[in-house]
Amino acid sequence: MSGGDVEGVLNSGVVEGLCKQSSMIVSCGDGIGSGSGLSVLKSLDSLCMGLKSFLRYEEQSKKNERKKTEESESRYSVVNRSRAALSEIEWTLRSMIVEIGREEERGRDDERRREVEKEIGGMLIRHFPSSFVGLGEKKEGVIGMDIGRLRLEMEENEKQREMKIRKEIELLEVERRKEKEELTRKEEERRKEFDRQMAELQAEREANQQFIKEGLERAKQEEERRRQCKVGAAAIEFFPPSKYTLSGNTFTKQVSGGGCLVSFEFGAVVARLSLIVGCVPQSNYIIGIISSALAINAQTTDFASLKGGAGGWDTISGNRGTRLNQKFTNQGQACAAGGAGQRMVIEADGREGRRTVRMSQDGQTQPAFFTNIPVPFRFAVYFCRQNESVTIESVEVVKEDQMVGGTIPVLM
Repeated sequence: MSGGDVEGVLNSGVVEGLCKQSSMIVSCGDGIGSGSGLSVLKSLDSLCMGLKSFLRYEEQSKKNERKKTEESESRYSVVNRSRAALSEIEWTLRSMIVEIGREEERGRDDERRREVEKEIGGMLIRHFPSSFVGLGEKKEGVIGMDIGRLRLEMEENEKQREMKIRKEIELLEVERRKEKEELTRKEEERRKEFDRQMAELQAEREANQQFIKEGLERAKQEEERRRQCKVGAAAIEFFPPSKYTLSGNTFTKQVSGGGCLVSFEFGAVVARLSLIVGCVPQSNYIIGIISSALAINAQTTDFASLKGGAGGWDTISGNRGTRLNQKFTNQGQACAAGGAGQRMVIEADGREGRRTVRMSQDGQTQPAFFTNIPVPFRFAVYFCRQNESVTIESVEVVKEDQMVGGTIPVLM
């Protein structure tokens, strides 16, 4: 090897790299006897031969005075660094022999270790035959260097480097744990936020479903209310054709005597019947309600003479009282007298806790009103004399009752 080659090898760190790789092969044990492990040792062997050849050449050249003057006495000259590199290789090989011996003492001897041991021993005999001394002993070389001290310094430096690496690894682990904890915390926050949003969506959906349900129920009720609302003569479901004639929305009595006009059936709702009196009543002219069960009977008689849920106001001027279960009460004070063109409205509230019916004449609520009315119920109208008539305006279902007042309650 030329001086330039040697300096290039020393500057590249090949010696330190091969020594460290050899020590790792022995300490780890996995590469012992493998092709890569023996290849490293062979590389060290070749490097030793090259360095020794260079040093022999340099030793012979010392006789040349000019060469001797130019050679640096510094420990960092190429010659001294070559000697130090050989010392490094020697120390590495001896350390490997010691480590293999320790492994054998632990019972870990095998064919691969013995093969490496032979290779290392051969290298020591070939290149360093006079250096079998204790690893801790001081050895003064020709270059005036304390090899033992340098090795201890190198070991201490290596330990410090390893400690530094461990600390860096520990710091990295701490950072990783912190990052993991932060990721876990953020994931938990995201999960909670997701659960909160899902709960809000569920609550909103349930509220919407309830709103839709209520809306459908209201729509159903409204549809039922509209279905029950009738205009004109369509509000009357039953009447005896032999007793009445119908012209437009006006019913006229053809034969004196019994038989009533009866509306459609209503349940727990607020219903209103509106009508116009055709002429001044000359005999019983009764407007009121009956139980649905009495609808058929009311086709042949005065509904006020029926028992079991029938009552109303008799508006003839000589009576002006209430009729209920074949009884006539509150004469002269239940209502006003009927007259031609008078508008009469009956409002019945069949809802639970209400169950009342009131009457107004020309917009004035009358004193007598009925309570505890039957449900379901129908409106009924009866007038006795031939040629008496009534015009039906409408029957409708409303949301709330509109009539208030009354001073004479009549319990049905």
